[in-house]
Amino acid sequence: MTSSKHSAQSDAVQQGENPLLVESTLPYGLPDFAVITDDHVWPAFTEALKQHTAEVAAIAVNSAAPTAENTVVALEKAGQDLARVLGYFYTVSSADATDKRLELENKISPRLSSHNDDIYMNPELFQRIRTVFNDLEEGLVQLDEETARLVRRYYDIFVRRGAGLNPETQQRVRELNTILSELQTKFGDVLLKDTQARSVHLTDEDDLAGVDKATREFFAKTARDAGKDGWMIPLGLPTVQPVLEQLEKPEIRQRVYAASLGRGGTENQEIARRMALLRAEKAQLMGYVTHAHFVIADETAETPQNAKQLLLDLAPAAVRNAEEERKQLAAAAAADGVADFTAADWPYYANQVQKTHYSLDQEELKSISA
Repeated sequence: MTSSKHSAQSDAVQQGENPLLVESTLPYGLPDFAVITDDHVWPAFTEALKQHTAEVAAIAVNSAAPTAENTVVALEKAGQDLARVLGYFYTVSSADATDKRLELENKISPRLSSHNDDIYMNPELFQRIRTVFNDLEEGLVQLDEETARLVRRYYDIFVRRGAGLNPETQQRVRELNTILSELQTKFGDVLLKDTQARSVHLTDEDDLAGVDKATREFFAKTARDAGKDGWMIPLGLPTVQPVLEQLEKPEIRQRVYAASLGRGGTENQEIARRMALLRAEKAQLMGYVTHAHFVIADETAETPQNAKQLLLDLAPAAVRNAEEERKQLAAAAAADGVADFTAADWPYYANQVQKTHYSLDQEELKSISA
């Protein structure tokens, strides 16, 4: 937990300044969450964006001959305030996505997408980076290993973001990036709101058999906060909900699992379809056959074929192990009188088998780590 007693960001608030525009003095540069509010985010973002734009522009028009230090290293050091603002915002919004934070994300995402395109498609800036890159590749300059890697990485990033495309194609890529940014944010909004709406409401405490006291109290509070009696099981983002490990009643496990599977629904299916089409168009504009080819070219596997082969190599052993585990868990379920063993039952019986056969209690582990 952070304390605002002696942080530079708390001093900034007391002086009427925006704490997100002040470097944190807390350990590891952690934000002072106690003094930063949602109201600080948008003003800090717009100011940091303006500062970063100015920093990048100064690098692009530098009259000195391009070097690794005055171009690539300078770019790497630029935008510290923007990184701090975004680091804070995306941390809190992913952990606790309130309506206000979703609204902020809808404003930030397209602006940030446009800002990034302005950088990566800046012809003067890319020419400087290309000069430094070519000098390195041709042996005209000697750089330490870290700086050389940074130069090559920046050159690759700019090329992959469209720096080498003609102006007409760049404009279309910009449009696609903006639309995709908006759709990605919308996809997350729909998923989050539907996840919240699908919370499983229970009115009989017997349905919570197997659930520990602390978790029951949390479910009761969740129900009260929603204006309901009884208990409310909120859903998390993973399809397999942690509470499935504890719920003893198969029918309640099935309700929770079914609610989790249904998140997003028809609306997100349409959003995903649109995103797939736009990503395919962008990949082709960038010179790739598919979006998969574009994404994986920057990864270790390098091609979709290599990635697929890796999965095919792993699949037989993975399937064999999963089938052995399924048999073991189904036997444990049958011993409990559960004849129809389903995916909803898997976490519960995996936890039971661990306790019985390996003396491994997940709840005890959690209490120790806490």
